[in-house]
Amino acid sequence: MADRNLFELQQVRFAYGETEVLRGITVAFPPARFYGIVGPNGCGKTTLLDLLIGSRRPLEGSVRLDGQEVSGCSRRTLAQRLALVPQDYGIRFAFTVEEIVLMGRHPYLPRFGSPGARDFQMVEEAMAEIGIVHLKARCINELSGGEQQRVVVARALAQQTPVLLLDEATSSLDIQYTLEIFQALRQRVRTRGHTVIAVMHNLNLAAAYCDEVLLMKGGRIVQAGPTAEVLNPAGIREVFNVESAVYFDEFSRSLQVSFRYGE
Repeated sequence: MADRNLFELQQVRFAYGETEVLRGITVAFPPARFYGIVGPNGCGKTTLLDLLIGSRRPLEGSVRLDGQEVSGCSRRTLAQRLALVPQDYGIRFAFTVEEIVLMGRHPYLPRFGSPGARDFQMVEEAMAEIGIVHLKARCINELSGGEQQRVVVARALAQQTPVLLLDEATSSLDIQYTLEIFQALRQRVRTRGHTVIAVMHNLNLAAAYCDEVLLMKGGRIVQAGPTAEVLNPAGIREVFNVESAVYFDEFSRSLQVSFRYGE
């Protein structure tokens, strides 16, 4: 598995009109790892995810999934390979939580087909994984924003794709549910060989859960590689313009980052 790359980007450039947001991105993502993409606002993180899932096409360069151009993959094929959890997912109709999570099974259903027992089993397992089984009969538009976000994560898990992409997916959640979701994602990487690519701002979450980190600034990748190598005071200063200390924390049993405030 380590001999191939899941995603490969070669000299990718993208712009919104006259505003260039990605500048010559070249990076590879081997499978079965937990990746964190971090950087300041507006550095191109979400646009990079958009290219990976095929919702946008590069102006220059190539984006390949398992050796095939993403732009050449059918939507159904991509939906069976990739699941996205966005930061904001507006649900205005009164679907139940179970119905929303069941939508993750649609890429596998035949046209005009109905979900079967196996689909409902996967829905139940995904809800249990995220701790929302007790909400299954509730209408989604009656839930808090944080509860709705957990439902969307469960829907992505029910999709049973080998790749999960998250765009600041836990920013509206409290620390308990954030840790539960990241634990569930890391477990899937470890036990099922899934790949997680998560855009995040929280460097301590990246330090604790990610196998590899990409530091981005100004539409470029400044550093990319194993978390312990990339998350260092020099790289953090270059990208975020703040002073920091990176150390192994015995309590959390992970790397952590501290920042110096003021003088």
